[in-house]
Amino acid sequence: MENIRISIEVLLASIAVLSLTGLIATRCCRRRTAWSADLTGATREETRSTTGSVRQSRARSALVVVQIALALPLLVGGVLLTRTFAALNAQSPGFERENILTGHLAIPRSKYRNDAAVAQVEERILESARAFPASRRRAW
Repeated sequence: MENIRISIEVLLASIAVLSLTGLIATRCCRRRTAWSADLTGATREETRSTTGSVRQSRARSALVVVQIALALPLLVGGVLLTRTFAALNAQSPGFERENILTGHLAIPRSKYRNDAAVAQVEERILESARAFPASRRRAW
């Protein structure tokens, strides 16, 4: 779980898609049509106690349908994402996860300029790790 991180490429693509969607929605909302101009009035004029006109009722129904149509794919996507994550988390990775020690070592290229010197340092580190009796396997 500690290897899970945010991918910059995916983050930038998500921001781009979100921005594009916002621009498209803004452009669509700015268009003045007879139907959309009456939506504000339809929602303001009518209260629970009044029935309103047929036009107002249709405008309100259309808004409900659009909201449900937009919310349903989000709900399904969220459920599928949660199920996929749970299934992946339950999968065996193919190796023992218990009693594993990992580390990261940055070998400075300024001190070890060629690949042979780096390989020698790596071999010395592995030899030091082999000296521990509890250590069964080592890898670089």
